[in-house]
Amino acid sequence: MNAPLIVAGHSAQQAADALCRELGLHVGKIPTLNKKFSDGEIYFRILESVRGENVFLLQSFVDVGEFNKNDSLIELMFMADAAKRADAKSITAVIPYYPYTRQDRLAEARESISAATVAMALRACGVKSLITIDLHSDQEQGFFDGPCDNLKASPFLAAWLKYRGLADDRSTFVSTDAGGAKRVKRFAQHFDAPMGLVLKERTDHNESKTTHIIGDFRGRDCVLVDDMIDTGGSAINAAQELIDHGAKSVILVATHAIFSGDAAERIGNSDAIKKTVVTDTVPNVRGKVAASGVVDKFEVVSMMPFLASAIDLVSTSGSISALYTSSEDIEANFIERMTIG
Repeated sequence: MNAPLIVAGHSAQQAADALCRELGLHVGKIPTLNKKFSDGEIYFRILESVRGENVFLLQSFVDVGEFNKNDSLIELMFMADAAKRADAKSITAVIPYYPYTRQDRLAEARESISAATVAMALRACGVKSLITIDLHSDQEQGFFDGPCDNLKASPFLAAWLKYRGLADDRSTFVSTDAGGAKRVKRFAQHFDAPMGLVLKERTDHNESKTTHIIGDFRGRDCVLVDDMIDTGGSAINAAQELIDHGAKSVILVATHAIFSGDAAERIGNSDAIKKTVVTDTVPNVRGKVAASGVVDKFEVVSMMPFLASAIDLVSTSGSISALYTSSEDIEANFIERMTIG
């Protein structure tokens, strides 16, 4: 069976380097031409034949040079269309951080369910299957009319916390909202530890206030878990609430480190947060951490070994669930590789 072919978008070149190292492929195996015209229109071309091949389109949603997040979305559609017209055997979009996931329902009248719109657009452009990590809500898998592997980072982050001695059965795992309770439960079960909730109410986009605290945090080392960190305001406020309610320490854990504006600096300088552990699903996270001036308060875990294994299994018609066999297997096969990237 042919090896998977990686086609990377303009904003995903850094992620492609790490991913192809894990897969044992050369990034230049499938060269592309990605550019913008003077009027802002995007041009994309695959420079080698992909006829009859299993093509994996890797895209990141982060501002890189003249390309912004929305440019990356348009480019991904063009990538899929180019692969379809080039007669690729299969086309899989690999999106470590899926865009627009927070808009997954009608919270107010006459809104767009943008997460569904993105899924339908990708499908229409030729994407047959999708690989992503930690969608904002599990039901978003149903927005994509085809195979959608929503990989869970929690077993790998939990294994990392154990490996680094950052959590154990005496920790309390805390969700920043009711919707994240299932996510936090997976962490708590891994350590056979209790869990709690810090409930918040959205007052505006990127703004929230804490409304209820559920759990006994007195004298406890708490692990505050979320799927993403954007401005960092909710996480900082929740951590301070835990300290105010008697927590001994707070470690912040999240999959997607968007870190808008000065979020990394604000989180790093928060007296309430002892350490922040995030992944590299948003590829410029290390640069933002370095620019924060408080690098020692962050740990960035690479998901590229995990993602590469998933791509390898999909390309050979294997089972993704094989990646979640046991925490011991994760520690044996991934931990050392998760420090690279």
